[in-house]
Amino acid sequence: MTEHLTEKFKHYGRSEYITPDMYFIGGIWNPKKLDTLDRITESDKSAERIIQAAEQLIQDMRSYRRDLYILYNDMQAAQIVYDIHIQLLRHKDHYHNKVYYTVCVFKGYRKGGQPFEKIISERFEGKERHKAIARYKTLQKKYPQAIAKDDIKK
Repeated sequence: MTEHLTEKFKHYGRSEYITPDMYFIGGIWNPKKLDTLDRITESDKSAERIIQAAEQLIQDMRSYRRDLYILYNDMQAAQIVYDIHIQLLRHKDHYHNKVYYTVCVFKGYRKGGQPFEKIISERFEGKERHKAIARYKTLQKKYPQAIAKDDIKK
């Protein structure tokens, strides 16, 4: 992203967004209400500053759109290349003193994009441990190319 536009995203310490009105600092008045030469001159200078800010906004938005286009293409390319992951996890709920097992299958993208996309997520209670392990093994057979991980040690 261009440096000039990146700086705009730091407005008041907020990095999430900017609004177009942040560019336009100045005021304009109804010409019929201007009654002195000084106010007319001041209003003209203010209008000139707003025009310059508007032109800068147009340039920044064109640059922003270019950056979005590049990011979109990078993410599209990254989503083509992914690995399938299978996980069997043990969770202890200390508040209720219960154990749960979760079996997940998800796509893990190699570059950029979303960190993962869930395909399957199933939860089993502690007394159904054998069902969770059986489901995990079934999914390993269904997705033989998958990266398998089990973390069920007590």
